[in-house]
Amino acid sequence: QMGPCLRGCRGFRSRRNCTRFGEHIGRKHLSSDAKLRVVSLLPSATEIFALIEEEVITAGMEYRGAMVGRSHECDYPSYLSHLPILTTQAIHGTGDSVEIDKMVREALTTSDSLYGLYTEELKRLNPTVILTQDLCNVCSIDLKSVELSVKDMHPKPKIVSLNPYSIQEVLDDVKIVGEAVGLSKPANIAFEKLETRFNELKSLGKELREKRGKTPTVAFIEWLSPVFIGGHWTPELIQIAGGLHPLNKAHNKSITVEPKAIVDLDPDYILVSPCGFDIKATLNDWHRMETAEWWKGLRAVREKRAVIVDGNQHFNRPSPRLLDALSFLIGWLNDDTELIPEGFPFVQVPT
Repeated sequence: QMGPCLRGCRGFRSRRNCTRFGEHIGRKHLSSDAKLRVVSLLPSATEIFALIEEEVITAGMEYRGAMVGRSHECDYPSYLSHLPILTTQAIHGTGDSVEIDKMVREALTTSDSLYGLYTEELKRLNPTVILTQDLCNVCSIDLKSVELSVKDMHPKPKIVSLNPYSIQEVLDDVKIVGEAVGLSKPANIAFEKLETRFNELKSLGKELREKRGKTPTVAFIEWLSPVFIGGHWTPELIQIAGGLHPLNKAHNKSITVEPKAIVDLDPDYILVSPCGFDIKATLNDWHRMETAEWWKGLRAVREKRAVIVDGNQHFNRPSPRLLDALSFLIGWLNDDTELIPEGFPFVQVPT
């Protein structure tokens, strides 16, 4: 995905971050009689569709279609930011992890979803395909809410629900989206590129682990208070990178733990990546950790092997950029900065 934009721009290291890539993707393809009108209500699905569109441009294909609407959380690629926002969230926290957790739990006692959908705007956009999920009713709008919103639409759009638990399932979603939008050929090309990179990273992680001769323990903290330990694909990423994640198994849901569990493990490395928080938001809430005696006594903290990663963009979002996260892990666990993708958002925890 690196290099100048396909339409000749210079100075951009990622085509999907190119400020003119939206023009180059071809909004000209979209017209009132467009055969394909996609609404994405899931950030990872938005990234996947953009990746497929990129292959369409690379192949010189013409198609009458485009993404016409998005969720309020779909923030990447940036060239889609002009699209109508179709979702809203029920809670608006101050950035305090305790307060947000409390509001989420209270909201879920009276509702199945934390999100609302602008149904009339959705009908106006008249999508042919809606990309959504049913994996987590805290992270994004759920499948049931979407189905209720489109029940009176004629013709009804095709609803595609993505619910990956493993890295392979995340990559497979590229083919699922491609088939749903009638772009299987470019989707398969994108999938093959991702799978090739994934296999290369797996081989690299194994090679470096064998050369190192030991397997470090890692704690992946997904929420500060209460402490959540990451699950789903995260333990798998850590294992492929050459580490162990004893506090939770691969493909399990995220779990809450008492700080004592982390103290007892005293991991070699700690990665803090609160779901939905960028680095600034995490640092704004960091007082909870820096004043906790249990935290200050951890070996990884004392020896500066604890980092904060942008939890909104990486690790918690099941998009193709999980491979960037995997590359980061391999570089971090092996103290090799050359393996960490350029610009990957992480900082050392404050001490």
